[in-house]
Amino acid sequence: MYSLISCLATIDGNISCKPVSTSFISKPQQHPARGRLQSSNSFSVIPFENSAINIREIWGGIFFDPDFLKASTSGLGFQIEPIVISRESQMIAVANSIARHRPLKISTLPLLFQYYGLLMLDEENIAMAGSAFDYYFHKNLDYAYFSLPPYMNEFAESLTDWQRIKVLNLFCDREILSRWGTDFLYMVKKQIKKAKRNGIIVERIDNIPMEIWRKAFERKYLATPIHSEQLARWSRQLIDKSLLNVYAAKIEGRAIAFRAELMQGKFAYDWIAGSDPEFNIMGVNQILMAEIGDYLRERNIKIWDLVGGQIKGVAEFKRSFGARDIYHYHISKSYNAKGSLYHFLREIRNGIRKRN
Repeated sequence: MYSLISCLATIDGNISCKPVSTSFISKPQQHPARGRLQSSNSFSVIPFENSAINIREIWGGIFFDPDFLKASTSGLGFQIEPIVISRESQMIAVANSIARHRPLKISTLPLLFQYYGLLMLDEENIAMAGSAFDYYFHKNLDYAYFSLPPYMNEFAESLTDWQRIKVLNLFCDREILSRWGTDFLYMVKKQIKKAKRNGIIVERIDNIPMEIWRKAFERKYLATPIHSEQLARWSRQLIDKSLLNVYAAKIEGRAIAFRAELMQGKFAYDWIAGSDPEFNIMGVNQILMAEIGDYLRERNIKIWDLVGGQIKGVAEFKRSFGARDIYHYHISKSYNAKGSLYHFLREIRNGIRKRN
């Protein structure tokens, strides 16, 4: 049973019973507060569809885009309803809400989401945005764990009653993309030449090569984050909505590596990737990154969010192309005793996973 505004649940198996300029935010238009779902003396909550927000111009906005979330519903089996928090007709924030009844009202970062929870729209009033944030989630959650995009670092640091974890990420901006190729490390350039000598070409394709994706995890003795069938269903819908581009490195017509880029407005996100380990020494991953960067430069992309900075090997690979480090925050909060208990059990479980 679903309701539009209720609890937030998790899909990650939690329980069963460099600071950047805020110039990446487009100033939202004002609107009449129609279609209210909740209200208080200070704030109101309305469906995203009733707002006039240009989500395409916000870093991280794709993970709040209704089309992206509808595809996620189909692919991952849960429902998310984006809502807008406003005050006196001024839109303050966009929030994600998984609408599902559960014994506990829990929100954690869904699998394959880089950012989740909240996008701040009113960068001129951090205190008011923080109040709006707590207003909505206090009414609807027992426990929250969110991932905020880098432009919200100042906001995250103002949340003194939230636990904060600083998370490494990498990115390329227009300046880096304008020099694309010149800042590559010598070994990257050498691998690209090797790939070309071996006849490897890069082409845009209309699906994710699932066998390659599975192999990328199997060689590390890991299970894929979600089932291949789920990813296939999810990615097909994203491609149909022009929110996902998939590129493959091929040899003699056979795909041997791929990268899938989420695309929205002037932002791109290096979402998922995989390669056949048999061909890695031939420079397939290097030529893929190089040619995708060329495409994004031609499109005048503002930010290429490279995702995955927490994994040392992945971070080093992306730095070898000239990408820069950037940090963002994971934040969490328990809103009551049930949430505190959940947080305690979650910490125990995560500790056991790390030891294993």
